[in-house]
Amino acid sequence: MMVVDPIRKDDNELMAYERVLPNGNDGVVILAKHNGKYVLLEQFRHAIRRRQYACPRGFSDQNCTPIEDVRREIREELGADIIGEPIELGRIAADSGLTGGCVHVFLTNIGAYKQRCGHEGIISTIELTRKQMEIWVSKKRIDDGFTLGALELERCWRLKRRRARVEL
Repeated sequence: MMVVDPIRKDDNELMAYERVLPNGNDGVVILAKHNGKYVLLEQFRHAIRRRQYACPRGFSDQNCTPIEDVRREIREELGADIIGEPIELGRIAADSGLTGGCVHVFLTNIGAYKQRCGHEGIISTIELTRKQMEIWVSKKRIDDGFTLGALELERCWRLKRRRARVEL
């Protein structure tokens, strides 16, 4: 269900803020990489009333597969196309006490992208290396649960791949 809330900005002016109430469908979270760096969105998140750095993400369309949802979200939020096939890293049940849905987590490479400022509260985009991501997490600059979960699933996936190479 789509809801439009009137909210006050810092200058006391009213603005419309659109949000989607969960419909029971799953969603997707995407660790998108451009030229070897992770692309994060800086977005204003109405629920927490502040800006937040996070991976692109969104609700699933009932008629789409998770990979189709990944492609759609990357196009909507970054205006980009995916290079190669996305890798599914796992699932996250973000709030199993309140909602029944999960998000499927994917790792993918993307081509050139555009700043989509204003779309879905997007303020800017930023590219970070893995080391920079770890520093930002340790300094609490990245605190989005979906992004933190996606980074951990990717870390486990990389460890599993390393172990498999050693065993060969």
